[in-house]
Amino acid sequence: MPSALRFLMVIGACLIISQPAVGQDVSATRRSDLDIAIPKLEPTLLSIDGFLNENMWNQAAVTSDFTEYIPTDGRPAEDQTRVLVWYGSEALYIGIEADEVHGEVRSTLADRDKLDNDDRVVIVLDTYDDQRSAFAFIVNPIGQQADGMLRDVSSASSFGVSLPFSIDENPDFVFTSQGRLTEKGFVVEIEIPFKSLRFGNAKSQKWGFNVLRKVQHSDYWSSWSGARLGGASFLAQNGSLTGLSELTRGRVLDINPEIRGAMQRGPDPASFERDITDPLGLNARYGLSSNMVINATLNPDFSQIEADVAQINYDPRRSVSFPEKRPFFLDGIEMFSTPTRLIYTRSIANPLAAVKLAGKTGSTTIAALSAIDNSGPSIAEVDASYINAIRLKRDLGGQNSLGVVYTDRMHGDWANRVFALDGNLIANDTYSIRAQTGFSSTTGIDGIAPMWNASANVSTRKWSGGVNT
Repeated sequence: MPSALRFLMVIGACLIISQPAVGQDVSATRRSDLDIAIPKLEPTLLSIDGFLNENMWNQAAVTSDFTEYIPTDGRPAEDQTRVLVWYGSEALYIGIEADEVHGEVRSTLADRDKLDNDDRVVIVLDTYDDQRSAFAFIVNPIGQQADGMLRDVSSASSFGVSLPFSIDENPDFVFTSQGRLTEKGFVVEIEIPFKSLRFGNAKSQKWGFNVLRKVQHSDYWSSWSGARLGGASFLAQNGSLTGLSELTRGRVLDINPEIRGAMQRGPDPASFERDITDPLGLNARYGLSSNMVINATLNPDFSQIEADVAQINYDPRRSVSFPEKRPFFLDGIEMFSTPTRLIYTRSIANPLAAVKLAGKTGSTTIAALSAIDNSGPSIAEVDASYINAIRLKRDLGGQNSLGVVYTDRMHGDWANRVFALDGNLIANDTYSIRAQTGFSSTTGIDGIAPMWNASANVSTRKWSGGVNT
């Protein structure tokens, strides 16, 4: 073989080796590039219209390099996505420029929280940076919204792969978004007021941050932070927003008075029946601080809440469970969660009055609820019952935590009380152990009823497994 030909073959081989292969894992090289120091700017003459043409966007922090998440994690995303971020004294501003060259962008004028059939971006904000839960703000290419709380719990699948997180879309937060289709794909502009968020009191804030993108026609997910499917925690793989300071949330004070009545006509056209019993109600919400809120309600009316989806109970020994949709109970509901759900607010069927405190101080999450429920005659043959629930959880570093929960329900001389402890341990982003133990006592029943559950799981990129008891 001529030496010149051998030389060209060697050079060609070197060029091939030096180029990133299709599907090359790039996420590992980006882990040190996930802290975004975002600038603080004054939103002068800003219009949330889907056009990132104001001067503030020219000064925003810019990041890109999304990697594929589903179906195969770690590969460069097929389509480019750029994220622009900055903040003012009262809100966080995010711009998304998404290219789509492999198919058609799908977007509809969908109702709120009904974006499952659209292309969409998911803004993940872990404002306490504790890797327990996060706000999720979801926008489709024309600015239609969905939102909720994101947690590390497996949910619906794509390509047979279960997403390692779930989003409870029942909570609704106030934010503004607008989007538009472009020749390259779409652009989205988002404003998230700090008043809609809970966060710590530190002068300088660091928030967990990620952006997910769903391409509907291919069913592909991509992630800005280079998240891996094999991790024991999705939230632990977030990047972060740094340099947030002098945030103005203001005192949150919402007062919502209610007045209601009913009129019925009988068979006689001249006869009317009027129901004016308890026509007045009141709901109030007050922010004690940026991370502690107290809610109160008196004679509330939840008739505007959408009806529950009908369920068929195949096993009469199991009670039917419905999602909580009432605003009073939804605010901060994630702080009442336990490994085995011991606080089920839908059991408070017809509250006459209730008060709730929820928030986080330092490393301790505090949630307390008291209510008077007028749900009709009870086992004690009285109409009203009194319900209390207290949930405390202490962060122990990383995603490790220890919690305690107490609940009671009293009808006259009858009472049921529950007490439980729970813990969570995650090691090396691979091994996780969750456990809970407790007991209940009920008037008229001798002794206590114990309960316990525990799970141990191992999760890697290639396989995962676990045991539960």
